[in-house]
Amino acid sequence: MKSITKFFLFMLVLTIATANTNAVSQSGIPGNGLILNDDWASFPQSQVWENQLQADIVSGPVFVGSRVVVALENSQVNAFSIYSGKLAWSYKLDQKPNQITSSNDSVFVKTARQVTSIGDGGQKNWIFQTEANITTDLAILGNMLFFGCTDGNFYCVDVKSGKKIWLSAFKSIPNIGPKMLGEDHLFFASTDKKLYCLNTSSGKQEWELALDDSPEWIFADQNRVLAQEGKYLFAIEASSGNPRWKYETGTGSLQAVSSKGKFFVTTPALAINCFDANFFGKACCISTGKRLWLSQLDSFPTARLFCSEETIFVPKGNLIEKISAVDGSEQGDIFFGKKIESISLQGDSIAITSGNTISLYSKVPKKITFEVGQKTLGRDSFTVDMGVAPVIVGGRSFLPARYICEPFGGSVSWDQGSKKTTCQLNGKTLSLWVGKNTARTSGGEKRIDNDTKIAPFIQNGRVMIPVRFMAESLGLKTSYEDKKIIIDNERGQK
Repeated sequence: MKSITKFFLFMLVLTIATANTNAVSQSGIPGNGLILNDDWASFPQSQVWENQLQADIVSGPVFVGSRVVVALENSQVNAFSIYSGKLAWSYKLDQKPNQITSSNDSVFVKTARQVTSIGDGGQKNWIFQTEANITTDLAILGNMLFFGCTDGNFYCVDVKSGKKIWLSAFKSIPNIGPKMLGEDHLFFASTDKKLYCLNTSSGKQEWELALDDSPEWIFADQNRVLAQEGKYLFAIEASSGNPRWKYETGTGSLQAVSSKGKFFVTTPALAINCFDANFFGKACCISTGKRLWLSQLDSFPTARLFCSEETIFVPKGNLIEKISAVDGSEQGDIFFGKKIESISLQGDSIAITSGNTISLYSKVPKKITFEVGQKTLGRDSFTVDMGVAPVIVGGRSFLPARYICEPFGGSVSWDQGSKKTTCQLNGKTLSLWVGKNTARTSGGEKRIDNDTKIAPFIQNGRVMIPVRFMAESLGLKTSYEDKKIIIDNERGQK
């Protein structure tokens, strides 16, 4: 019975570790998980746009300039404008993609035996063809792209030209990594139960370390390489390959991020362990790693962890839990409308994928603007295409409810049977019916307008709602300036 339990536990660790390793490549978040700016986490978020695609998303999202790019199960690579959500370009691959990454103005897509470079306009830059299947993730450092294959070949390719810079041949198969540390060192694990360090410029081997078993994942930062092998977590000196400390995790561990001299490592036991990354141990032997704190989770992360200097961000379902990097205490949650399977950040823009859906979120704006006859929504520093323009009926302006409510973090639902629209925002609920001059608010029934003809109506399949009545019923402020409609978020950004 014990052996069966141990086997299933091992499979659980391996499955989750593999899933999270893939998430590293998909997310567009730096390899050590450290983001430079976490100001976005201090403000409420709201959905800017959402697209349902013709196939499931298998990799991405990644940002390239003003585009966010995903790879689909049907071998398409699609790029969308971060401002409008409109399709900027689409590229059809010869093979099914399994990883996408980006650098400067190009996207790099890995398939079974190809790496394809696609430019910002959707044009093919180059295709690098391999003789054997690619077995590692793609990794980029400056103008160099790295990956390994089943024939034991490890490649370095020029990101601009697609030409081979160097090739290192091994008798075993590179299968975990690669990870970089600084500009000179590259690390990967192989099927011969060894960890290798190569010089990034030449491809020459600097050291190798034989392990008792194949590592489940590796991570490089703080002059250390972390490797999870069985029930032990090893910290290996990056310059020499010497193990400096190990820690018995018992149930294994799944992934790591680092910040300010600390490693944060998740385990299948629903915990985050914080280790002292600056602890070397004794030179003569392997010491026991210094765990600084443990924080318990209530569910498994659904995407790769990332962190700032002060906070660890744990994607779980439709929210991100914030945990203090100082002591592991809970710091609250950031809620989103969709399950987070992969996430990427660029400035205030947050791209989330789930199944065949990609959504873009940003800070709740201080105000939004519309213009009669124009199909765009002004949202602080950029505009979003609505596909519908405000209309004037009986001297009143009308718009679909979602464009008034959702930018400020609210929600809108529709009941087809009763032709009812329900909006929730600022702790208030508003229900309106097509053709009905009265609405139901949190305070009871309320007439929409003294003119009984003013009521929600359907136009081209969209339910049009009186703008001023809806906005002010939800605690917003409405003003007009020439042909512009301005809605202020009176509660402001918290």
